[in-house]
Amino acid sequence: MEFTDPNFIAIATVVAAFIAATVAAATLISAKESKVSEFRQDWIDEQRKDLATAIAATLAYFNADAAKERSTFMKEFFEARMRIELREKPTDHEWTRVRVAVACLGNMMLHGKLDMHKVRQAERIIICNSRPVLKQHWETAKNGERFYKGIKWTFLIGVGALVALGVLLAIFQPISRRSDDAPGVSVKITRPG
Repeated sequence: MEFTDPNFIAIATVVAAFIAATVAAATLISAKESKVSEFRQDWIDEQRKDLATAIAATLAYFNADAAKERSTFMKEFFEARMRIELREKPTDHEWTRVRVAVACLGNMMLHGKLDMHKVRQAERIIICNSRPVLKQHWETAKNGERFYKGIKWTFLIGVGALVALGVLLAIFQPISRRSDDAPGVSVKITRPG
């Protein structure tokens, strides 16, 4: 098949369009995955910060002397608690123990009955139960979302299959002319002696 053959031109046009579409899709998927990972990282950072604020505000409230100081720490605590609550879906159970422990701290502050043993116990529950969940979300952000990983592998397999097909077609393409029929080529074989 020659470069001026209409079949070659049609096939080359389709292949070029497919390559352009594939590159555009890969770029779109990569940008989307990057953005989703960025949002997930922001979520992790904000959740970590609000959990730390809730614990720190409770401890500061417990040690505060003046009523004005206590009200400031209470305000910080409840702002952090509401952000935690609003960030989580009520049906997700991965944060249930953490949310219950944070609510327990809030109830102690509201009733003015802070038991340092219960505060420390709630703090341990918050820390021990939030670490694995935050770590899991970090691993997802670092390694990529499951859907996008599947798309990437599909894309790589597709590109590999196309390359293999191209190589096979190049190797096994029927030769339309024999070398001795080629114009302007003459081969002279001489024997020594």
